[in-house]
Amino acid sequence: MEKYVCIDIGASSIKVGLSYIQNNKIIFEKIHMATNKIYKKENKIVWDIDMLFDEILIALKKIKSMRINKCNLSIDTWGVDYVLIDKSGNIIDSVYSYRDKRTNNFFKKQKTFNFEDVYLKTGVYPLEFNTMFQLYQHKIWEFKELDKILFIPDYFIYMLTGKKIADVSNLSTSQLYDISTGNIREDFLEILKIKKEHFGDIVQPGTKIGKTLKKLETKYDIPECTIWSVASHDTASAFLAASTDNNNDVLISSGTWSLLGLIVDKPIIYRDALREGFTNLVGFNKSILFLKNITGMWILQETERNLSHKFSIVDFINEAIKYERFNYLMNCEDDRYTVPENMIYEIWKYFNETHQSVPYNIGELIRCIIDSLALCYSKNIFNLEKIANKKINNIHIFGGGCRNKILNQTLADICKKNVIAGLVDATMIGNIIVQMLGNKEIDNENAAKKIIRDSFQFEIYKPDNINYQSVINKFNMIIEMGKK
Repeated sequence: MEKYVCIDIGASSIKVGLSYIQNNKIIFEKIHMATNKIYKKENKIVWDIDMLFDEILIALKKIKSMRINKCNLSIDTWGVDYVLIDKSGNIIDSVYSYRDKRTNNFFKKQKTFNFEDVYLKTGVYPLEFNTMFQLYQHKIWEFKELDKILFIPDYFIYMLTGKKIADVSNLSTSQLYDISTGNIREDFLEILKIKKEHFGDIVQPGTKIGKTLKKLETKYDIPECTIWSVASHDTASAFLAASTDNNNDVLISSGTWSLLGLIVDKPIIYRDALREGFTNLVGFNKSILFLKNITGMWILQETERNLSHKFSIVDFINEAIKYERFNYLMNCEDDRYTVPENMIYEIWKYFNETHQSVPYNIGELIRCIIDSLALCYSKNIFNLEKIANKKINNIHIFGGGCRNKILNQTLADICKKNVIAGLVDATMIGNIIVQMLGNKEIDNENAAKKIIRDSFQFEIYKPDNINYQSVINKFNMIIEMGKK
C-alpha cells in the first residue's frame, strides 16, 4: 500500500499529514504540527527557514518510527517568498517575509516598473510584495555569489534531494512569469540584472523529482521518500482539492488570506480585472486560477494575539453570535490591516476616521469583523461575475476558515447562494491528490473529485429570504468614506 506524506507550511503553522487509499476512500491523518511565525531581525521581518526544515525532519523521523520505511512526499507553502543560495547550497542572506515593509508603497517610491504595464505583461496583479519587487528592493544584482533563487517549497525539496527546481504554480506568483506564454520575462530579468538560470528547472505539478539524499536518511533516520513537485503554491493545491464539476462555482480558500475566484481555461487580462484586484495564477494541469487575495482570518488571528490568546477563535464566535448583525462595518481590504502594530487599535482608529460608533466590546468587535468579511466576499463575488462574464451557482469555502459557521451563513444570506463548507485541510488534500495522480494511483481529475466527495464531509448553508441591499449600500458607503 503506497503511503503519501504532505507537508503544508503556512504563515502561522506547519502541518504534516499521512495518507493512503483504502476501499476507494482517502484515509488521512495529521501526524505532526508546529508553529510558524515571522521574526524581527535587525529591522527586517524574516522567516526562520532552518527551524522549518528541522520540523520537516522531525516529522519524517516520526513517520519512520511508525515502521514506514518508504513513502511519497511533497511540500507546499505560501507564494512569493524565496531563498538565495550559493553554489554550495548555503543561504547567503536573510529569508524575508512578504510582510516586511521594504516594499511598502513600492510604486510610489520608484519609477522603474509601471503598475499597469507589469500587469498587462504577466496577467498577475502587481502586489507590492510579489517576488520581482522584493528582489528589486533586495538589490539582487549585488549578490555576486548568487547561484539560485529558490521559492520556499523548492528550497526544501533541494535540501531533501539536491535538485534545484521551480514549480510553475509558485513561479506564477513571482510577477516574473508571463501567464499567457508560459515563460519568464527576459525584460524583467534584465532590470534585475539576473538570468533565467538563476531559477531552478521549471516543472509542472505532478513531476517526480527524485529520492531523498541517502546521507539524510542515515543521519536523521528518516524514510526513503520519493519526492514530487505538487502544486506547491498552497492556493493551487487547495483549489484543486475543492474544485467541482461546475466551473461557475466560486471557490474561497479561507485561511490567513482569503483567496476568492474561479478555475478557468485561459487567463483573463482586462483593465477591469486589474482595477478590482484580480490576478491569474497557474494551477494543476496548466489550469488558470482567476482569483483575488483578500485579508482573511488574519484580522481575527491578530485580534486573538493582541488579547494575549486569552480567547480562541471558537470563543470569538460564541461571543459574536450574541450580537445583532451589521451594526458595525469596516473595509477588510484596507491596507492598514496588512501589518498593523496592534490590530484592535487599528480597527478602532478606522471607525473613528469614518465617523462611526466604535465596537469596544469584544463580541461586537468580532461580529464586526465577521460581517465585514462576508460583505467583502459578496462585493468581490459580484465583481467576479461581471469581469469573468459568468453567473455564479454555488460558493465553496474550504480551509481553516470554513469552520466559521457565522461567516458561512452570513455569506449565504447576503449573496442568496448556497455556501458549501468543507475540507478544512484542502491544501493538504490537494497536495496528496497531485502525488496520487503523478503516481497513477488515481486515474484523472474527475476520479480525484469523486474520491474527495466520497471521503470527506461537507455542510451546506442555505440563504434566508431577507433582502440585504440596504446593508450592502451602507457597506459600500463606508468603503468610500475610508478612502477620503
